[in-house]
Amino acid sequence: TTDFHSVKFINKNTGWICGTGVIAKTTNAGVNWVHQSHPATNKRLNSLSVVDSNTIYCVGMFKTILKTTNGGENWIAIENGPYGTDDSYISSFFLNNNTGWVSGTGTKIWKTTDGGITLSNVYIGGWIYSIFFKDSLTGLVCGDGGFLQRTTNGGLNWYTPNINLNYMGYDFWDMSITNYQYCCVVGLQNGPVYRSTDFGINWDSIGRVPGIFDI
Repeated sequence: TTDFHSVKFINKNTGWICGTGVIAKTTNAGVNWVHQSHPATNKRLNSLSVVDSNTIYCVGMFKTILKTTNGGENWIAIENGPYGTDDSYISSFFLNNNTGWVSGTGTKIWKTTDGGITLSNVYIGGWIYSIFFKDSLTGLVCGDGGFLQRTTNGGLNWYTPNINLNYMGYDFWDMSITNYQYCCVVGLQNGPVYRSTDFGINWDSIGRVPGIFDI
């Protein structure tokens, strides 16, 4: 069996999924999946970032960054560190072919402006599970223990937005963004949901998903 960790679609039919040693693509809305060859078959792959139908990034454990420029027909390793060593990458978001952000172990977030060839990192103080940027300057991240941060200078500096967490044990695993304005984050413990209508400047609790203890 294979654990899958990320799925991203470019339209209603075409998408990719990654997991432990696996990248696969569908062109018929998930009815069939075709495995794609890549150079990190022994690694857990954690996050996909789809720029367009041709350019996709995939990051994973032990300093792994993979990239394709032809929809996955060929994947190259920008980084592919030795198994069991160095930092690991958890989540990613690429704004275009060259500019992107990657989070990883050591509570760091890295930025690249040359497609992952060079990375500059900032200590951000939390484990990040989801990243989203609406432009080259303004972005959001969320993660462990109710960790929620915002930047307005491309990730050089981060701050905590206006959010009232009544329990700091929430782990925010993912964000949903609509029209670069409306944002939702959801937590693990008891399914708390928080919403922003101004791209993460202010957040309000909109309750929880009843009966959900682990999502």
